[in-house]
Order: sequence, then C-alpha cells, then structure tokens
Amino acid sequence: MPYWTTLTMDQLRTQPKAAVCNNIGNWMKDNLTLAQIMAWLLDTEVIADTPTCTYNEQGKQTSQIDVACDLVTGLQSSKRMITWTYYPTNEVDEIEIKTFDAGDTLIAHKKIKHYKDGRYPKESDMMGGKK
Repeated sequence: MPYWTTLTMDQLRTQPKAAVCNNIGNWMKDNLTLAQIMAWLLDTEVIADTPTCTYNEQGKQTSQIDVACDLVTGLQSSKRMITWTYYPTNEVDEIEIKTFDAGDTLIAHKKIKHYKDGRYPKESDMMGGKK
C-alpha cells in the first residue's frame, strides 16, 4: 500500500482501519523525527513539571516554582517563581513573579501590590519602568 498521503479519498475509504494506521505509522517513522512525533501527539514542544509549592502556618501559599521542560531532552526551557506575602489579616499584600530562561537568567520580574483600602492592585516592572 502506498503512503496514505498519495491515496485519493476513495482509495483511503476502502482500506481497513489497521492498514491505514500501519501506513500512517510507517509514514511518520520515515518522515518525522521523534521530537516532531512527540510534539504532534501532545500538541506542544514543552511540558510543565508539577509545580513546587510552599505554604505558611495559616495554610496560605507563599511560593510556587513552575518549570517547563523541553519535550525530548527534558531540559529546562523556562522557569517561573511566584512568591506571595500577606498582611497580618491573611489578605494578599504582594505577589512577586520572576521569569527565567533555559539558562536560569532572569528575563522578567514584576511585583503586584495589593491594597486593603479597595484600590486596584499596582503592578511594577522590576526590570525597567513602572507600569
């Protein structure tokens, strides 16, 4: 059976399901790299590890580290570290977000200040100008 890519729709419809599946598998084996197959199957080129989280005595989250890894090599492609601080009343005070590249170089850093008096939170770009 020729590759499925060379068949007409009528020819493809007459093939048994197993033959079509085998044919697609053979075409993928001959034409795609493992990385391309994995990216196609998972619809991504990076995959997120399970976040690492810490909590304070009141059960409030104080930090989270998210690491995204290359699908094939498993090496870090990016990392994000988030930390929360709280007012004594357990309301969020500040959220700090740092983003790193594959080499662990800081590429973005911002803080979000929350106010207890009803004002909108204020976001500050710690790498440059204020927002």
